[in-house]
Amino acid sequence: QWDGWRCEAEEYLPADDHVVVLTRYTGRGRGSGASVDTPGAHLWTLCDGKVIRLEIFSSRSKALAAAGLPG
Repeated sequence: QWDGWRCEAEEYLPADDHVVVLTRYTGRGRGSGASVDTPGAHLWTLCDGKVIRLEIFSSRSKALAAAGLPG
């Protein structure tokens, strides 16, 4: 469906047993040629240094709030 779809990390924000990764998604629709360039965020939860959960947010402020960080 996509040509050149990418998700790039822009910033890492640690918060106790979480890490919020501010991301940017870019790509181009294969059929339509429409461009996408939009921010997002991933919330990683860790336990004993291992990832136990990943949540993907389209809203950076919601990811920050879920980690208990000011948005």
